[in-house]
Amino acid sequence: MEYELFIKLLRKHLYLVYHERFKNENANVISERFGAKHPRLKPEFIIVNDQIHGFKKLDEQVLGLEKFPIFIEIEFVEEDGEKFIEGIDIHAEANIRVTDTLSEVTQLATLFEKTVLVEHTRLLTDGSEESLVIYSKISEMYDDMFLDEDVDDGYVDESELTILIERYLVGFSKFLQMLELVACKHHTISELDDLYQLPGAS
Repeated sequence: MEYELFIKLLRKHLYLVYHERFKNENANVISERFGAKHPRLKPEFIIVNDQIHGFKKLDEQVLGLEKFPIFIEIEFVEEDGEKFIEGIDIHAEANIRVTDTLSEVTQLATLFEKTVLVEHTRLLTDGSEESLVIYSKISEMYDDMFLDEDVDDGYVDESELTILIERYLVGFSKFLQMLELVACKHHTISELDDLYQLPGAS
């Protein structure tokens, strides 16, 4: 149940565009990799009289989210037809200059520190080359909890597990949206808090 639920929620909260699967026959471990985009980049159908007539044009305000490709890796084992997740990694990467907005980006990362971890790197030989890597802390949830056992033993039901997973997925996508506004469009945290009611910003 846990694997199927996670994939369902992943498809709900991120726009998956690529998928591949590898199996380690020796260790009986299966790895799945996904390429994804922010959910606001998912194209919507134009439907007229119940017929599909193409896709709606994306709002130009969300196109900046293309700078943040998302990478997902899930490791699981399969026993008796059941899939048990061993680990999850979700992160986004962006080659963007944030030196001028670093204090705002740092403050934003602090506001979302329960669900994301942000790394900033800058080349010593070329200060113009910068990058950010944004990690979802959902991996820590799987490291710290024995979800398979908790679900099997009835300590965690499907609705509780859904809330746990969605907390990280929603926090991750919301952070990317706010980060694009701060780092690329130079909005301030106070401006974003007025519009979006950021966690802990008031």
